[in-house]
Amino acid sequence: MARTASRRPRAPRLSPDARRASLVEAGVHVLARRGIGAARPSEVAEEAGVSEATIYVYFPNRDALVHAVLEEVGRYYLALTEAALATADRLPERLTALLDGVAASVDADPDHARVWFNWGSAIRGEVWKRFLATQARLVRAVASSVRDAPPEERPGSALHPEDVARLLIGVGETVARMKFAGRRPAEVRRFIRSIRTLLFAGG
Repeated sequence: MARTASRRPRAPRLSPDARRASLVEAGVHVLARRGIGAARPSEVAEEAGVSEATIYVYFPNRDALVHAVLEEVGRYYLALTEAALATADRLPERLTALLDGVAASVDADPDHARVWFNWGSAIRGEVWKRFLATQARLVRAVASSVRDAPPEERPGSALHPEDVARLLIGVGETVARMKFAGRRPAEVRRFIRSIRTLLFAGG
């Protein structure tokens, strides 16, 4: 009698770079569901449709896989930040675009935000050090945009550009939490515009 047990569909043949990228993408989804500490390489392999042995062709151990996934999440948010800051000439519009971009990203790629929140709460060890380094890159990107703006566009001469950057990153995380909480789009937009008013007095 023929065997009827279901078999996992074989993953399509990919180049090494594309296969590695697919494993990292699968890792984002698994870490979003399971958390950084609980996710296992076997779960990533299942998500990607490959054998667990394939994981170790590209990553020597679990730590290397997790590091690659966290690097991807950091890269995602740095790219989002840089793209938003390049969308307008005036600083108020650039910073508003950044918060709007965060809101849109939760709809498009919610698992990146889930991993980011988990990563930012892992206040210990090497994972925490990597988070702080990634956050510092985001702070530098936003602070540079603030620092380069004409004085009349800045949110106040008494505010240090890095402090403005940290504030915006914190507000961005609040925007993401509002999205996950199911707040209405109009409420999210109102919150973002309120932050703009507080920083720029309606500018």
